[in-house]
Amino acid sequence: MSWGNGTCAQPEGYAALLRYVASYGFVVVSPNSRYVGSGAAQKRAIDFMLEANGDSASPYFGKVDDTKIGAMGHSQGGQGTVAASSDPRIKTVILFNGGTSASKPFLGISGDRDIGSPTANTYATARADKAAYVFYHKIPGTGNSDGHLTLMLQPERVTEPTTHWLRYLLNDDVESKEWFVGASCELCGNEEDYEFGQKGL
Repeated sequence: MSWGNGTCAQPEGYAALLRYVASYGFVVVSPNSRYVGSGAAQKRAIDFMLEANGDSASPYFGKVDDTKIGAMGHSQGGQGTVAASSDPRIKTVILFNGGTSASKPFLGISGDRDIGSPTANTYATARADKAAYVFYHKIPGTGNSDGHLTLMLQPERVTEPTTHWLRYLLNDDVESKEWFVGASCELCGNEEDYEFGQKGL
């Protein structure tokens, strides 16, 4: 799993989310860079991952499944994730507060008072055949851009959708799929807290 930081942010600022994802067996590689908007840093992270996977001296030797690679990022890192999604090695992406569509199956996450004032309809013209979004309400604070930092200030709101998306799209996990579709859809029916939508799932 390749991660892209937001502008001027560092990986440790996303520690709660990234460590939670890693606790489910995903290897997370995060370039410590402020310039990830082109997607090049995330592609290099994948190169690094796969090189370590083939290096008998690496602790990651033989531990990475090269058929189950994803990318995700925040703000500028989300834009970089959109750019990186053209890489054929990447199977799915997650866009946090940056980018509204991608060429691969994607989960978009944003909320009220995000930078650029997006709405849930921002994701309505998704290019991918499979897509979903979570658009949060009840954002704490009073600033004009507080919704841009939900994953940093309230990581508990995004950890479950993030992890279940990856488990569903990369591992074909049946229980995780039920977070997004079906009669017991976990993310459905919570309009006071967030809006949710999907297509092709």
